[in-house]
Amino acid sequence: TIHVHLPILKHLKPIASRINGVKLFYTCHNESSRLFNTNDRAEEFDAAKYLIKHNNLILIALHDDMRVELNEMFSVDNTIVVHNGVDVDRFANVSDCRKDILHQLNIPDDAFVVGHIGRLNVQKNHMFLLDIFDALKDKQSNAFLLMVGSGPLKEQVEQKILDLGIQNRCKILEHRTDIPELLKAMDVFLFPSVHEGLPVTLVEAQVANKRCVVSDTITSECF
Repeated sequence: TIHVHLPILKHLKPIASRINGVKLFYTCHNESSRLFNTNDRAEEFDAAKYLIKHNNLILIALHDDMRVELNEMFSVDNTIVVHNGVDVDRFANVSDCRKDILHQLNIPDDAFVVGHIGRLNVQKNHMFLLDIFDALKDKQSNAFLLMVGSGPLKEQVEQKILDLGIQNRCKILEHRTDIPELLKAMDVFLFPSVHEGLPVTLVEAQVANKRCVVSDTITSECF
């Protein structure tokens, strides 16, 4: 059995005859209409069609609307739904470490911490997130923005932080392994993505009992 996701399908097509008889599964982790309708994913789309026809590739969707969309897109009727899951114990049973985390990050104890976790790319909508926080800080004098992630838009995000003059009320962390503890330190989780599949970080935030403010583009099956 071979299970793949992300842009890996195109690497299976050249060896399709050699893996004939091997069970193949592909999980679509993003909004399928956006994922496969872009020029840079044409090769991936063609590979999926080929492997479905010649190797009985089974598609896996993250929610029911995605299942319907993938079935229509690839003219199949056997797409499987497997929701993204998280280790509940890891995120629900975290000791009260908020004060320690805030001290480590040099964030005031009385701060109202707005949190976000996500790769710094267009999909996650960080520019709008910063606009939201800029408006919030005028109403919530102790507001502090804590972002966790890295990515191609890092320099643009940092520049906008400077342009808005919120550099003393904002922090970007990268490559963290203590996400459950960081969630514990947040008062609200802000997630204004342009589009998503079924975002794991949003599920984790809910398991951590955070109040979440979320864009209406995200499937309700995430809640």
